[in-house]
Amino acid sequence: MEQSSMFSNFHHVSLVVKDMEKALAYFQSLGIGPFMEPPVTPTKEIYKGKPIPVNSLKRIEVMGKIGDVWFQLCQPLGGDSPWQEFLDAKGEGVHHIAIIVDDIEEAEAELTKKGIGVVHSARFKGGGGACLADTSKIGGILMEFIQRPKGVKD
Repeated sequence: MEQSSMFSNFHHVSLVVKDMEKALAYFQSLGIGPFMEPPVTPTKEIYKGKPIPVNSLKRIEVMGKIGDVWFQLCQPLGGDSPWQEFLDAKGEGVHHIAIIVDDIEEAEAELTKKGIGVVHSARFKGGGGACLADTSKIGGILMEFIQRPKGVKD
């Protein structure tokens, strides 16, 4: 019997880029896209364990499709953020993979129970939310867990 886990529903891979216009032109020339902004509105955010003003982690994000899988591009715009930290330390590259979960609160609790730190979390208008977990110990990338708001689908 197959065991279900919180890692069962892969959603997207996210790339940190220096120049969004250049990245979009490149990936669109390869046939990836069209790209759009993520369809969620944060109502609450926590970064490094502390509440922060909503949308204070400045970045540009877009999503495009590669087959049935989403491909995210993220350009940090300075300041302290997980994306800027990655860009400063490693340059452009794969920042995280994302997984859809049924319950973001439950996912965060399970991560904490396993000793995995949550770098950033958000809750969305309409319910659900996301958290960015520090799984970079092996492989160097993070994992994002997302519970879609009611009515938001791929």
